[in-house]
Amino acid sequence: MPDRIPKSDRRVTIEQTCAIRSLAALCVIVAALSDVVLAHHPFVADVDQQKPVRLSGTVPRFAWANPHVWIHADVIAGTKTVIDGYRANDGTPVAIAPAYFGVWTLDAHRSRVENANTSADGTRIHRDQRHGLISIVIDVRDASGVAHRQAYVFRTDGKPYATQRNESVENTTFTAIDPFTILFETERNGRFTATGRQIVSPDGQTLTIETCTVGREKPPVSTTVWEKIAS
Repeated sequence: MPDRIPKSDRRVTIEQTCAIRSLAALCVIVAALSDVVLAHHPFVADVDQQKPVRLSGTVPRFAWANPHVWIHADVIAGTKTVIDGYRANDGTPVAIAPAYFGVWTLDAHRSRVENANTSADGTRIHRDQRHGLISIVIDVRDASGVAHRQAYVFRTDGKPYATQRNESVENTTFTAIDPFTILFETERNGRFTATGRQIVSPDGQTLTIETCTVGREKPPVSTTVWEKIAS
C-alpha cells in the first residue's frame, strides 16, 4: 500500500521543511558574520577580563558612531580628575578630522582662565605629518606682553609624548575619542598636573580647549577658544 500524505498534512510538512532550511541558512550567515565581528573587535587582546575596573561618575552623553558607540563619562579617580575621560571602545584607532589641522588664532574675549589672566593674543599651528603624527606650535603673548612658545609632536594613541612649555618639559598623552575630540593628560615629575579635551566644532571653524588643573581641592577649569584663519 503506497505511503501517501494527506494534502493538509503535506502542506504542513512543506512549511516545516522551508522553516528548517531557512533556519539552517540563518545559522550559516550568523556563523560567517561572527568571524567578521570577532576579527573587527579584538576585545580580549585589548583588555584583561580578569581585572575589572569600577568607576563612578556621570554619563553626560553617548556618541552613536559607526562602527562604535562611545560612552562618555565624567569621572574622578583618586586625585586624578578626568574631564570626559572614560569611554567604551575596542581599541580601534580614530582618524582625526581634517578640520583639526590649520592655523588658529586665540579669541581672548570668549576665553576664560581660572585664577590667571587670559593671554592677550596667540596662534596655534596644527600640521598633519602623516602616518598619524601631528605637530603643534603655539605662540601666545600674555597680559604682561611676555611671549611664550610651546612646540611638540604626538600621536593620538594614548602614549606619553614630551611637550615643551618654554624651559619646562612635560609628558602629555593624547587620545582621540572621535574625529572631532581629543582628550589629553599632562604629567610632570610623575604627577598629573592637568587633564582636558580639545573639541573642533562641526563646521571646523572653532577649536575649544578645556583644561582642568589637577592637585587642588576644587580644580579650576579653563577654556580657551580659537578661530581658524587658515587651513
